[in-house]
Amino acid sequence: MLAKTYPYYLANQPQTSKIMLDVDADGLGTGKTWGADRYVADTNVGGFDKIPAQPNRSIDANVGLAFDRSANSSTRGRLYMVYTDENGNESNDTNVMLRYSDNLGTSWSSPLKVNDDATNRSQFLPAMAVDQSNGNVAIVWRDARNSSGNNTAELWGTVSTTHGTSVRPNVKISSGVSNQAAAGGVGVDYDFGDYQGVAFANGKFVAVWADNSNSVGGNPNGASLFDLYTAVVTVS
Repeated sequence: MLAKTYPYYLANQPQTSKIMLDVDADGLGTGKTWGADRYVADTNVGGFDKIPAQPNRSIDANVGLAFDRSANSSTRGRLYMVYTDENGNESNDTNVMLRYSDNLGTSWSSPLKVNDDATNRSQFLPAMAVDQSNGNVAIVWRDARNSSGNNTAELWGTVSTTHGTSVRPNVKISSGVSNQAAAGGVGVDYDFGDYQGVAFANGKFVAVWADNSNSVGGNPNGASLFDLYTAVVTVS
């Protein structure tokens, strides 16, 4: 069984979109037939929403889906969705939201704000994974909570051990601060790109992200061009 989402941009409204869902009950079988479009949510983050930390490439809602397939989970079959919303259109106060569905997207839980900062700065580019040994959920994202200009970012993350009804206090994963300005080199400005990555298994999640802080040393360009960084987080 497969599920996919896509943004549906609202005409004549700046940087807003609807999140829609399709389900293919046949999965990778012979049918390959997607079902009817299902409305999930509105978001104030549209297709090309420029924020100070990503002013050129812009961000979108960056919707992610993951199924709980764990034989040890009381919510086996639950479908999780993570996405970015904005607290007031064009405010740059973007937040990471989590929802879940127990009926393949026919209905959804109320949105749960994942980031626990008390600022009006940007959180964006979320990624999510489910630990299939127990059904726990890991989420990571770019976070500008410690940026006075809202224009630099760290990698932060959290887990839900309550099947999406709550999340643990956020933790900073990156040890340095990254700045997208000129990070792609002369004439190339992809900002932070479009995605992060995270995998979760047996109580540990592994994040990978682009980082130009040179916080661990060894970058011949110093704190300039991006390197790929990774970290292992143990959930206890």
